Amino acid sequence: MQRSPWLAFTAVLFVLAGSVFAAGDGQLEGTWVAEKGGKKIELRFAKSEFAGQFPGGKILKGAYKTDTTKTPKQLDITFKETDPKVDGKTAECIYEVNGDTLKWAANDPTRGTTRPKEFPEKDRPGIISLTLKRAGK
Repeated sequence: MQRSPWLAFTAVLFVLAGSVFAAGDGQLEGTWVAEKGGKKIELRFAKSEFAGQFPGGKILKGAYKTDTTKTPKQLDITFKETDPKVDGKTAECIYEVNGDTLKWAANDPTRGTTRPKEFPEKDRPGIISLTLKRAGK
């Protein structure tokens, strides 16, 4: 009988943890495109999977998780099966969705920089920032 309250407490903790650091944010799901330096960039978020196509044909894939309780919202992308330089590393990002616009900024996981705290006006060493539009809009 004494275990019952602890089981209930543990179940509540798992539910709360799942809602705080979820596999995805419904607003983020879909395909987003931007142009940077005259080159097309495309980011795709579906369920807990990420794919990004960058200039030069470079494709990065991985899994992602969001934390929508933070301001700005946080996004962690763990790369896999794409590039030995980044496989297994996690890009720490921030993002904001406003209608069909996605503001996104990320650290460079190969340089050891930390998650951006705000959206920079322009890229800084170890930080990339993009404003993307939902594809098809």
